[in-house]
Amino acid sequence: MSRYGIELYSSLEKETGLATGWKQCGSLNVAKTPERLTLMKRQMARAKSFGIDFEFVSPQEAGRIAPILRTDDLCGAVWIPGDGKATRPISRSPSPRARGCAARASSRGSR
Repeated sequence: MSRYGIELYSSLEKETGLATGWKQCGSLNVAKTPERLTLMKRQMARAKSFGIDFEFVSPQEAGRIAPILRTDDLCGAVWIPGDGKATRPISRSPSPRARGCAARASSRGSR
């Protein structure tokens, strides 16, 4: 996720009292080719300028982070510990995140 999204979803429940489904679990991005690893390095240089905390890890370390991951064909990986996901419960009603965003906007003067 983007830094903005991480900050938004991690604080929205506290601010509005509505569940967002946010879970900070980190993310692991893997590269199977040297070209993909080069691209990830460029992307992480940009992420660093935005203050995103990350770490380049070896294929072996990626396997320790995600034990079910096949690592014998990897060139490297990036671990982003502050990343996460926002899950939506199965329901026909609007997403808790959408309601949370609407409540936040309303509390800040939006109509």
